[in-house]
Amino acid sequence: MQATNLSELVHKVLSPYVDLAGPEGSLRAEIDGPEIMVSAESATSVALIVHELATNAAKYGALSLPDGRIQISWVVTKGRFALSWKEIGGPRITSPPKQEGFGTVLIRRSVSTQLAGDLVFHWNPDGLVVLLSAQLKQLAL
Repeated sequence: MQATNLSELVHKVLSPYVDLAGPEGSLRAEIDGPEIMVSAESATSVALIVHELATNAAKYGALSLPDGRIQISWVVTKGRFALSWKEIGGPRITSPPKQEGFGTVLIRRSVSTQLAGDLVFHWNPDGLVVLLSAQLKQLAL
């Protein structure tokens, strides 16, 4: 993978799950954040993270239902990058999974080792919220 803009990367990874070019796609996925350049190595990690979250959303979460949607946003504050993944309109969550699957373990490892960041899952009844944070400079490495 090569260095890229974060917004372009997220759009590309989500394209198999929602048609972001059409009016329906804009309702299924909202993507918002400032332009951030991501190095080739970090782009691979971010692509893997977004892909795993989207796959799980398509199988079990918001994208598994016709009216479900996801909101992905990020901000940069004081040299720190924070990304939020929020699922809306999916199946009601009654409890967190009893054990983490391979994809979740892979996401955690990517965030902690390659991005030197933090990852939190909130299994809210109305939908999964995932918060990822890391030093902005980690995305450029």
